[in-house]
Amino acid sequence: MRDKSPNWHLAVLISLQLQLNWEGKINLVTVAEKKEDKKRMHRFLERLSDQSRLPSLTEFHVLTGKFTDVVHASPRADINIFGLGDELNFEMMREMPEQINSSCLFVRDSGKESALV
Repeated sequence: MRDKSPNWHLAVLISLQLQLNWEGKINLVTVAEKKEDKKRMHRFLERLSDQSRLPSLTEFHVLTGKFTDVVHASPRADINIFGLGDELNFEMMREMPEQINSSCLFVRDSGKESALV
């Protein structure tokens, strides 16, 4: 999750539905490029979880570094949900499942979804 991502509503809604269907656990993961941003990013994940009423067992993980360098260090998941930017990076989309050794779902929010209750 990026703090400025336009895709978080759709990603959260899909996560909630998968969590209900699979009786799983949600891990919210974000990346802070600088160590001093880590606390701010953790607060972002906490606020996001509170606002969208995620389950209390939801875990927050803030990795430090450049996204492509640290994404492999994220917690293992059955499926990873990534938001897409305005410009599609098909190379990254093809490489990511292999890089993190897990299934990936790439989403792009229409702006009409709302994860807030």
